[in-house]
Amino acid sequence: MAEVTIMGAGSWGLALAILLNNNGHHVNVWSVFPDEVELLAKERENKKCLPGVHIPENIEFSADTEYVVEKSDVIVLAVASPYTRSTAKLFAPFGIVPRLQNDTEIPQQNQQSVSRSAVPLTLRSP
Repeated sequence: MAEVTIMGAGSWGLALAILLNNNGHHVNVWSVFPDEVELLAKERENKKCLPGVHIPENIEFSADTEYVVEKSDVIVLAVASPYTRSTAKLFAPFGIVPRLQNDTEIPQQNQQSVSRSAVPLTLRSP
């Protein structure tokens, strides 16, 4: 099975992590926030986003971008749409580029950008 990293520890990222884990993949969940990583690893639950949902013990958490890139076969970007671009930029120096995206950002008046259901799948560039 694949070594998968989910970029994002919110409800969508954790739900994908649990699904992939339950299908036999080894899953790492990455967050830009070290405190969030520590709390999730300790409590095995995101009380804000998925209260009552237990995160299996074999799902790992990390805030170390280089570490998760080096060990992953597949990386899934699952962050809130306002953070898609900034999160992708954190992974760009490691050769991670978007390969699939469900939607595009749409400029809005008085907002930097908005995206509808943007969940790009990213892979190591060849």
